Amino acid sequence: MSPPIPQDYIDDLLARSDLVALVGARVELRRSGHEYIGRCPFHEERTPSFTVSPQKGFYHCFGCGAHGSALGFLMAFERLEFPEAVRRLAEMTGAPPPPGGAVASPKYQPLYDLLDEAASLYRRALADSPLALAYLRRRGVRGETTARYALGYAPAAGALGPLLTDTGPRLHLLEEAGLIRRRGRETVDLFRHRLLFPIRDTRGRTVGFGGRALDPDQKPKYLNSPEGLLFHKGRLLYGEHEARLAARQAGPLIVVEGYMDVLALAQAGFDPVVACLGTALTDIQAERLFRIDPRVVFCFDGDEAGRRAAGRSLEKLLPLYRPEWRPAYLELPEGEDPDTLLAGESAEGFARRLESALPLSDFFFVHLERRCGPLTTIEARARYASEARRLLANVRDPVFRDLLGQELGKKIGLTRPAPSSGPRPTARPGRPPAPDAMRRLLHLLVHHPELAGELPQEDELASWTFRGTEFLKLLRRLLREQEDPPTTSEILSHFPPGGREHTFLNRLAAQETLLPPDSVRLEIRATVELLRRRHSRAAKSPR
Repeated sequence: MSPPIPQDYIDDLLARSDLVALVGARVELRRSGHEYIGRCPFHEERTPSFTVSPQKGFYHCFGCGAHGSALGFLMAFERLEFPEAVRRLAEMTGAPPPPGGAVASPKYQPLYDLLDEAASLYRRALADSPLALAYLRRRGVRGETTARYALGYAPAAGALGPLLTDTGPRLHLLEEAGLIRRRGRETVDLFRHRLLFPIRDTRGRTVGFGGRALDPDQKPKYLNSPEGLLFHKGRLLYGEHEARLAARQAGPLIVVEGYMDVLALAQAGFDPVVACLGTALTDIQAERLFRIDPRVVFCFDGDEAGRRAAGRSLEKLLPLYRPEWRPAYLELPEGEDPDTLLAGESAEGFARRLESALPLSDFFFVHLERRCGPLTTIEARARYASEARRLLANVRDPVFRDLLGQELGKKIGLTRPAPSSGPRPTARPGRPPAPDAMRRLLHLLVHHPELAGELPQEDELASWTFRGTEFLKLLRRLLREQEDPPTTSEILSHFPPGGREHTFLNRLAAQETLLPPDSVRLEIRATVELLRRRHSRAAKSPR
């Protein structure tokens, strides 16, 4: 794995960046006071709600919730991974190339070269195989689709002869690439008599293969490259490279189960489309999906296994959900998959099905009823509510969680607040409870990091037990270590994208403080004093 890009390099890169120029080259902006406003490039809107703040180095859309720094904008707009966005921004600003992490380690290049050579051999073998070509014709796969996805064939006798040499290092590389297995002194091709689907990374480099058996008795039916230096099933998506190239022209992104489903949908014009590699959806795959397109439709097979896969993906998405994401679920008729359905249905018919896909919030309740049964008795409603509590407890977005909780209350006939919310302590008017005061303090600091000097000293904070104190101490150290006050986007760059801290700070940065600048210092002091008093009372109270 490549070493991480140094934080001081990222800080310097963001300081060099002109966010208004970067966004303005892609979005029509007009000045509005100290900020710039335009129509959001991440969702359709008539009234501009997309703002860019040059002082904070931060953009935010009040319509869909998209927000971030210059790096975040490049990642979202151009669908880049973080290292690629760093490298691209460096080129745009004239900064020196990023050290280490943004460029693949040279030691991996021989593996990439070897896998590309193997892919070429497999493609030539396909062209010489009447049996494999007949199979593709039978499945309705056209020549241009075969070429676009670089399909290949591994003959029963093997195709890698030209790559095999007597040198130990070469054989070791073939083994590292997952192309051969050793049986004593003998080497055997991993893929034999299989149709091959090259699996490529975002830059189009082959990192592994999926092989489909062509003999009905051959087991397993599908065989993937083994986990290795380049091939990690939980981090990859089949068809991602092609989907990224198509994402700006079409949408939404469709997620299916199988390689042939990807080919069938892409060939029918439903691009972009990807498949997970025979595993349950992972956090990393989810992040990659919504980076390709915020609109993602999960379309799993119309059988029990497909319904279980849909349920698992829902449970994976709930904790990760962000307001700018628009996931949906398309359920297929019993026994159908996208490939078979398209074979017997027009593209227009499938397009109509896509339009009827259920949003994540609706599918949440479909999933609950499948697990708990119809709500015909009090006991069934109690099971339903208990399972809902379990799922809602993992939802990090507070607004989404509360809205799901309200809808849950209606479903099970509750007139009081939804079970997910739990009892809330009452507070005197004008005196927010400690968690709200802590959140307010963090909110003000994110927008005004130059006021970090108003915070208590480290030894005083060490005795506080409020929720969020550890995060406050971390933020205080970060702000006090800087010679010059960092911007909001520079603060965010210190936390891994997608992590809990980064997500929390993003939300705070996207919310205006609604205070005149000369009042912020007084507000911070008042909030700190409120927390001090609460801490003092708690310390004196009998346990």
